[in-house]
Amino acid sequence: MSKGNDCYNHVCGWQGGNLMGVATNPVVLNVPNQLVYSAHDYGPALFRQPWFNASTTATSLYAVWNQFWGYISAAGTAPVWLGEFGTANSSDDLQSPLAGSQGQWFQSLVAYLQGNPSIDWTYWALNGEDNYGLLDSQYDATPVSALKQSLLQSIQFPLGGGTSMPPN
Repeated sequence: MSKGNDCYNHVCGWQGGNLMGVATNPVVLNVPNQLVYSAHDYGPALFRQPWFNASTTATSLYAVWNQFWGYISAAGTAPVWLGEFGTANSSDDLQSPLAGSQGQWFQSLVAYLQGNPSIDWTYWALNGEDNYGLLDSQYDATPVSALKQSLLQSIQFPLGGGTSMPPN
């Protein structure tokens, strides 16, 4: 796996979120089909990047993701795994019409992943001690936010779907 960095040719984003260099300098292995690129992405609650502003739209966020890492999967260069993304559990952190907000970012990212099912992902965090956790501090099996759970379920492979590993 090759993880993104934060800056490439003076264009900066998240630590681990900028894979722009793959376009001109892809990792080439002696054995094909053994590489996955991993990116991280977070909303403005963690750090207000320049693209989070009063003009932010789902389309402008899609353009950022396509510029930094989505293009790799779209071009068929290699698989992309969104190895980290997350948000807090309030309804405003999950869905919001407010331009440049945490909720707009999360709702848009879920929609982007729905439209790009070849991009796999891991949510940060399950940990009930984390502000973005799916579970409460007692690690109860019931998710803290039914809305967050529902949004994440919308981007999971259906039971029995997805890809499977070949037998050994």
